[in-house]
Amino acid sequence: MKMNTLISQNTHRKNTSWRYSRPWRKERDHLDILKEALRKPFITIISWLRRVGKTTLMMQMIDHLLDAKVDPQHILFTSFTRSDQRDLSDLLNRYLDDRTAQAYMEHGTDIYIFLDELQYIDNRQDIIKQWYDFYPNIHFVLTWSASLWINNDRESLLWRYKEYRISGLSYEEYIRFTQWVSLPPLDLLASGESMRKTLAHRMLYTAHFETYLSWGEFPWLVDQPAEYIYEFVTTSILEVIFEKDIFLFDQKLNAQLALSLYKILLNTTWWFVSKTKVATHMWVSTYLLDKYLAVLKKTYLIHLVPNFLQSIVSQQKSYKKFFSELTSLIVIWLWFDHINSIPFHDTKGHLIENYVYTMLRRSYPHIYYYNKAWNEVDFVVQTWWILLPIEVKAWKKVTKKQMLPVVTFAKKHNLLRGYVLYRWPYMTHYMDDIEVICLPIV
Repeated sequence: MKMNTLISQNTHRKNTSWRYSRPWRKERDHLDILKEALRKPFITIISWLRRVGKTTLMMQMIDHLLDAKVDPQHILFTSFTRSDQRDLSDLLNRYLDDRTAQAYMEHGTDIYIFLDELQYIDNRQDIIKQWYDFYPNIHFVLTWSASLWINNDRESLLWRYKEYRISGLSYEEYIRFTQWVSLPPLDLLASGESMRKTLAHRMLYTAHFETYLSWGEFPWLVDQPAEYIYEFVTTSILEVIFEKDIFLFDQKLNAQLALSLYKILLNTTWWFVSKTKVATHMWVSTYLLDKYLAVLKKTYLIHLVPNFLQSIVSQQKSYKKFFSELTSLIVIWLWFDHINSIPFHDTKGHLIENYVYTMLRRSYPHIYYYNKAWNEVDFVVQTWWILLPIEVKAWKKVTKKQMLPVVTFAKKHNLLRGYVLYRWPYMTHYMDDIEVICLPIV
């Protein structure tokens, strides 16, 4: 079937699958879930921070369809830029204008349409909604490099979509991409024997951990020389976010103010931060600060973690801990070419705490810290049936005094155990009938 000649040469150039197969290596852990999403009757939306591999995942999904013998002409891929003047409705109409394509659609043949960086297209939500409602055999796969809350996209596509948030490379993915070894993930709820086997395997590759923290969360940097890294992060991620993406939320935002706030937060990541003090330091109102914090969250640069308190109101009023979406962003932004070049041990410890947060967030959606009555716990993970208090230590030894916060928390909340993540092998202690499981961070 010859593709309609009205489609632009630019679209033809991007759809290499129409002409030849191009295998994409280094499959992310997310890929299996996304392959399965192609079989479901929802719009698939792949979102999160720039340069974490969303477009590559799209290409791998296309390769999966080609391997499944889907006609290449039934797959459309195109990407958009901020200066893109193309009309989305016109593009879709031209692609499906071919009479043969229409005949296929009438007979229920599946059509797969991949639209990359769709946040730059006006009226995208209404157009996608209309096509989705009228053509049930069209499978849309979309990527966003900013939150779905732009211009009420989420409300417009209500119930029609499933969002998949793609984080940076996990430590396990990094080892697989660089050492070609599959590491089992760290499961806090695993049994003792299973935990020992997992940790014995993981301990063989701890020498790569600090390089991973330095820049290994970016798929694009795995095979790149070190001198390229800072330029990559500043030009292809941060400059684009602060010069383009933030204005998708509000044209009146001050880019320099947003960047200054981000710098402050990166330097205070992992601390308890008073919004009032930050607002005073920046000479802005707390109302304006909240507005800019919301934008930084929606561009997936930062996360705010509340205090684990009984009252929701108290949680909202409490100081928040700020964490970076990627630990590598902190290292690179602070102008260090490697975590080993950071002069202060405490700073390294805070970076490791940020890593633990990103690791936990991949498995647990509800994460808090705890600070009340002179007892502080770095993280409290809330599952549907249990609380997991976790302390993080960057040292190779852990004392009973350092275990005490999780023990105190566990006793207060009638728990049987707590956790300490540190830089030494697995062991178990008992304090006041509370089991304290000490695990190596990696």
